[in-house]
Amino acid sequence: MLGCLTPCCFGPLAGIGAVICGHRAFSEIGKSGGALGGRNQATIGLVLGYAGSVVWFIFIAVLMGMLFPAISIVKEQARKAEAKAAVVQVSAAVKAYYTEYGKYPLASSTSKNVTIAGDNNRLFDVLRARPGTEAENPRHIVFFEGKSATATPPRAGFGIDGVFYDPWGKPYQICIDPSGDDLIPNPDDPTSPPIRNGVIVWSLGSDRARASQGSKAHITSW
Repeated sequence: MLGCLTPCCFGPLAGIGAVICGHRAFSEIGKSGGALGGRNQATIGLVLGYAGSVVWFIFIAVLMGMLFPAISIVKEQARKAEAKAAVVQVSAAVKAYYTEYGKYPLASSTSKNVTIAGDNNRLFDVLRARPGTEAENPRHIVFFEGKSATATPPRAGFGIDGVFYDPWGKPYQICIDPSGDDLIPNPDDPTSPPIRNGVIVWSLGSDRARASQGSKAHITSW
């Protein structure tokens, strides 16, 4: 009976039961010395049980093989959404600092564009009003708050080094234009027209390549 149910709704559970019962039946028939019959039924049950179980396990394997890529795509979309929200928030925080103090953080002593990458902890210390940043943020205003990264190596948050990391474990990059003309060369493609903004923030995304190299994974604030 279980062997017959294996190809239907009970799947591998019925198949395993059919195999166990079939082997037990053969054992009992052998011990009976010919008193018990049913060898043909036991054989059919074993064949159906084994065959049905194999088919079901192949079906499950194929289904999981299709499901895992879908899960990966969903996770990657979530990372992109988180990174997009972060670059917009960081850009807004830097602009809020400018509104408050009439200058950009870490860029008051130069008229050249300031690009901050792997050492972005210096900028975020100022934006978070961390101790020791009183000269840059004398009013102790918290312009930006972010979560702490829990993974090792750090991802999507502040590491113990104070660096703000994207969901792929790389520091967010920021470029500030202290000159006031609000023209910043496009970091993805320097040959393209400059970006009209006083501050831009970006992440190179999952492949770490630039758009000029054919990447479509980068996340930008502009």
